[in-house]
Amino acid sequence: MSWIHQLCAIFLGFWRRKQVEAELDAEVQSYYEVAVAREIDKGLTREDAQRNVRLRFDGPEQVKRQVRGRGPVFRSRFCCKI
Repeated sequence: MSWIHQLCAIFLGFWRRKQVEAELDAEVQSYYEVAVAREIDKGLTREDAQRNVRLRFDGPEQVKRQVRGRGPVFRSRFCCKI
């Protein structure tokens, strides 16, 4: 990664961390709700659908940690907006 990208990532880390975290929270929640809706469409009750989704996928914090662990892949989306 070039020094410009590193500098951009550091800058965004300081100035936009809360916004990035809020967007990530919203995206993970949206994904979960879509997965639950698909299970309900298959004929399951909401409780059973939520249980199936929780069993199939990692929890929201684990998903967010995986996304954060990808570093530049996640930050590059926001770096280009400067």
